[in-house]
Amino acid sequence: MTSTASVLQSHCPDEKLVMLAEMAGINCIHLTSVSRDDAITALTGLALYHHLDPQSRREVKTHRENLPGPFRAALERAALKLDEGSVRWDHGNGSMQTAKGTSVDFETLGLRPNRIEADGHYIHYAIVDETFVLFRDDPSLWYYTQNTQQGRFNYWSAIVAKNATKIYASYATSKAVVRIPGIERATRKLNKKIRSESFYPGMAGLFQVQDHIPLWREIVGAPVPRSGTLTVLVYLSEDGQNWPTRARLDISPNGSVTTTTWNTQR
Repeated sequence: MTSTASVLQSHCPDEKLVMLAEMAGINCIHLTSVSRDDAITALTGLALYHHLDPQSRREVKTHRENLPGPFRAALERAALKLDEGSVRWDHGNGSMQTAKGTSVDFETLGLRPNRIEADGHYIHYAIVDETFVLFRDDPSLWYYTQNTQQGRFNYWSAIVAKNATKIYASYATSKAVVRIPGIERATRKLNKKIRSESFYPGMAGLFQVQDHIPLWREIVGAPVPRSGTLTVLVYLSEDGQNWPTRARLDISPNGSVTTTTWNTQR
């Protein structure tokens, strides 16, 4: 298999564009068929698509339709992988869920969620795209949650979007920035979220783990409240029958989370 470094030297002199292409699963050889500005517009439009306003989405699609066939096809395949953004909620599942934990290798994925300790167990959570997300990631535990929705989280979409903002910011003087203004607005908004969120997908080791990242993982959570406070209750059990370990997480409109833990047997 040809290494990224050799492809860079022979075909793609812009290392940042190569990173952006490979994050989206696109062979950077396609970048040689278009101008640098077209590549920036196409790749950042793909990565940030679900953070764009409707007009900007239409402009991204129109721009994509005018690209060479092989590059356009690669972009469309990648769009399916990034479908519907980072969080997708199921409907009609109520506000209480019980499920067995499933292991998540946060370190390998380069993700750093918040965590609280309760009776020697860690409860991981994050604010992602104005949504409170609880990761039921300990396979030795059962989780019971109240005031949450059942949904799925797209790790890859989150990683690509967050890192795309860092790469796109380096092209501030490019014509691509003004071609679809909505991309720049989405970048500024996401950069602010990155600074305020502990959930920060890193780029280190990204290409090595790309094929091992689960596309969707079941999670529970809820939109961050626009006013007032959202209270999420989490009960933990080692046998699925007794639930002595408990936590309360209060989420405020600015995304801050206040936590309390207790044990009903003490």
